[in-house]
Amino acid sequence: ISFKLSNMLELHEQLLKEAVLDSKKKAEMLASAMGQKVIGIETLNAGERYNNYDSEEKIYYDQFSHEIGETHSRSKSNRLQAPLITEYERIDVEWIIE
Repeated sequence: ISFKLSNMLELHEQLLKEAVLDSKKKAEMLASAMGQKVIGIETLNAGERYNNYDSEEKIYYDQFSHEIGETHSRSKSNRLQAPLITEYERIDVEWIIE
């Protein structure tokens, strides 16, 4: 039995969007404290991984594919479950504040 997250690319796209919105919210809070406002993005770096979706999916599949083995005393049917994983995204954003 192998398990695979079927919408990994869509999930990471959503995580990236949420990371940008979170960064903007924090930048606006800090700018407001200084009596300024956020007017745009100077730079945004999400890493090189977004240039190669296919290899990312292969790495994911290799890492999180699981085979049900004979080493446990419980029955195989009791061990059929998707593995629990945590997905995340990291971005670096420089905001323009005036």
